Amino acid sequence: MADAGLNSITNAQAVCYTVIRKRLSTKSSDADGQENMDIETLQKICLSLPSATEDIKWGNDLCFSIGGKMFCACGLEPPLMITIKVDDDEFDELCSSSDVRMADYVGRYKWVTVENAARFSVAEWELRIRRSYSLIAAKLPKKLRDNL
Repeated sequence: MADAGLNSITNAQAVCYTVIRKRLSTKSSDADGQENMDIETLQKICLSLPSATEDIKWGNDLCFSIGGKMFCACGLEPPLMITIKVDDDEFDELCSSSDVRMADYVGRYKWVTVENAARFSVAEWELRIRRSYSLIAAKLPKKLRDNL
């Protein structure tokens, strides 16, 4: 299998993942010519973070974790929607804007789902993903953080 981070999935899931990933990885640009987020770029950003892992959960969601705790997720079906944890002070502001909503099941813990990945530039996505990673990593037990 080409993706070393996907050890825990079945062959059928791996084939499905590969097909869907190809559909979602089509590069596109916005009106200003800036590259929009795609699943390959999301994967590159998330897996560049220390000790980050990748897994498919719930049959159809690509999840990125640190120490077994998720910090970013996206569905494998188009359109690309990305779920991340945000700071308490920006949660209400983001949820009141277009294309962003409180995430299902975990919204009460200040998670948002961005329904249109083009809402933010790749650079802004990278900052937001790194912040989500930091928020989750900070809550890990000290012993686990020290071993990562």
